[in-house]
Amino acid sequence: RRSYLRGIVKHSHSSLVSLILNDFCSLVPQDLHPALPHLRKLQTLDISRCIKLTNATLELIGEHLSNTLQVLSIKGLRSPNVSDEGVVAVCTSCTHLKVLDVSDIRLTDTSGVSIGTHLTSLVALYMRNNYCITDVSVDVIMKNCGKLNELVLWGCAQLRHLNFGDANDSGGGGNLSSNNRHESNNSAMVGGFRGNDGGGFVHAPYTANQTTTTTTLACDKIVLLNLWGCFRLSMDAVSSMASLRNLKSLILSECHKLTDEFVVNLAQTVPHIHHLHLRYVRRITDVSVNAITNNMHSLYSLDLSFCTRITPSALINLLEIRAGSLSELRLYSCSQLDVDGYQSQQQNGMQRRRPAAGGVGRLLLGAIRSRSQESILSILDMRDCGGVSRIDRKPDEIFERGMVALGFEQKIPGFFTRPARWNTRAQRSIIEHLLATSEKFEDERGMFTRGV
Repeated sequence: RRSYLRGIVKHSHSSLVSLILNDFCSLVPQDLHPALPHLRKLQTLDISRCIKLTNATLELIGEHLSNTLQVLSIKGLRSPNVSDEGVVAVCTSCTHLKVLDVSDIRLTDTSGVSIGTHLTSLVALYMRNNYCITDVSVDVIMKNCGKLNELVLWGCAQLRHLNFGDANDSGGGGNLSSNNRHESNNSAMVGGFRGNDGGGFVHAPYTANQTTTTTTLACDKIVLLNLWGCFRLSMDAVSSMASLRNLKSLILSECHKLTDEFVVNLAQTVPHIHHLHLRYVRRITDVSVNAITNNMHSLYSLDLSFCTRITPSALINLLEIRAGSLSELRLYSCSQLDVDGYQSQQQNGMQRRRPAAGGVGRLLLGAIRSRSQESILSILDMRDCGGVSRIDRKPDEIFERGMVALGFEQKIPGFFTRPARWNTRAQRSIIEHLLATSEKFEDERGMFTRGV
């Protein structure tokens, strides 16, 4: 396999545009290094989880592919083989990168600041499980990477405040605000390279007393923001989200400090969100659900799995009022919602489940049925609601027959799906989006033509 790869790469120097080697665990530097200086047209390189590659590989990428490389994935490269040194080498050279994935690598703010300082053309940045990255890195990225559409910070557990800028600032190019949270430390070693006093690379992580200048530039091109597992995220993080004018997908799952106050402010600040994930945000109640219902008029999917303080009344309200936009509702393992219509009773010192007049499932069914002509709901996830395992589950046949009558299937117990449904509002929304995209493309093409 390795000799075949070497042959392919060797005889494709002049034409190779994309090289995908992810999960090639036996790949060693000698397989790839001799070819890198000759891959003059390479635009996409994926070496994710090629665990034997080293910083030397990244340095060669930076040295020889800097003029053409636009997409680079180095996810899951192993420490100490790969560290800040290699990532900084790529960032300082491959400044045309548009997509970068550095997930699952043990990096510090030395790498994060380098990404934000040099890779200003990034459209997508994936930093999952970079758990040593702090607000320092994200502030610099937000300041300079004004073209970002997707930002994944899943598992970056050190993040606290987030600074997306001031929504009232329509300037561009990372202009600095007079309202700086921090003063710039000119003596900080951005990138960690040492001068003539010894040469080589010095690991220079940012410490609490080293700070960076923030900006009021609105990062209004961000469409997807993934903050899953940023459990230190503070309540005031929502205030800067007003600048995210194009935000469509927001993932806040396992952000355990967030409460109703945050969600209410969020619903008022970014009401244009289409996809909202609040899985494991256990502090929220009906107050949050009602705020989402009343403010997020374009909501397409909502994940409230493991949110155990939400009651049926708020969900009924949601299903009725947002029937024309809500397509997915996930309530997996919301133990307080007994979908099957059984209730726990004490008998002879033992807990037994007895049939009740009707469970939560029937209530939600009634809400969907009441707006059946308008509803576009296609996924309803109620697995393990009521705290009952699949083995012990005794389904509510009235509820299930009612869902079947509305066109739903239940291939997995508690997970209901039906083909996507479109009403007039949904069709109009799609057409408007396509027209806006077309106009934007025409404008950009015109600017490009004039530039040429």
